[in-house]
Amino acid sequence: MVWFLAENALTAVFAFLANTTHSDVFVKASGLLLAPNLDHLIQALQPWRSTVEMGARPLGETTSNPVGPVGAEQGLIVIGAWLCAFFALAFVSVVRRFDIKE
Repeated sequence: MVWFLAENALTAVFAFLANTTHSDVFVKASGLLLAPNLDHLIQALQPWRSTVEMGARPLGETTSNPVGPVGAEQGLIVIGAWLCAFFALAFVSVVRRFDIKE
């Protein structure tokens, strides 16, 4: 659970850095974090529905992409990638724990 709080705080830091440096790097980096994508997922999947987003959301708006926050497709891809990374980490930790002796 600390991971999500840290990522929400990191998104605020990225927003500050994006506004002060006017660089798209921090905006794009916020779209690769798990917690903001999970926070924004309901609004991305159902844009017609008025919801209150708790926590941070990916910044998404850049000079090359003035559309706004990330969409459902990118959000689901990022969530799937983090899911695969966490699964691989758990699998490796379980496999390394077994001590096979012949």
